[in-house]
Amino acid sequence: MSQSLAKKVLDDSGFQVSQVFAGLKNEDWQQRLLPSTMSPQEVIHHLTECCKAASHRITQGTEFEGWGKTTMAGTTPEEWMEEFNACRAQAISAGLEEDNERHQMTLIDLLALHEAYHVGQLCTLRLQIDPDWNYLSIYGMTE
Repeated sequence: MSQSLAKKVLDDSGFQVSQVFAGLKNEDWQQRLLPSTMSPQEVIHHLTECCKAASHRITQGTEFEGWGKTTMAGTTPEEWMEEFNACRAQAISAGLEEDNERHQMTLIDLLALHEAYHVGQLCTLRLQIDPDWNYLSIYGMTE
């Protein structure tokens, strides 16, 4: 895989994450589609943990053992998004620092593909909360 292809995939999934959370009301960060699904707050915490796991795998060469133990410093949605974006940028920087296919695959697996899975869940939740929400916004499209 080329670095430019990995960067494109990561840029696209990152854009989708930013769009699915954009404009989410504070009271909706605790909403769930079903009792067994994650709330937006849990998703952003989980995606941040995925970024930390990717950074760890890339920089340490071992699997992350902190699954389920990661806490976030922030207490507001804005602070959670800032922390997520910082952790994500750090993981991507480490993974694309050199042309290493194993590092690129870690980023694709733990960030891009995982983010896409949760974006789909959150799109459905957003439409449940607000049927007029523009689901095409994750592709940069207006209605």
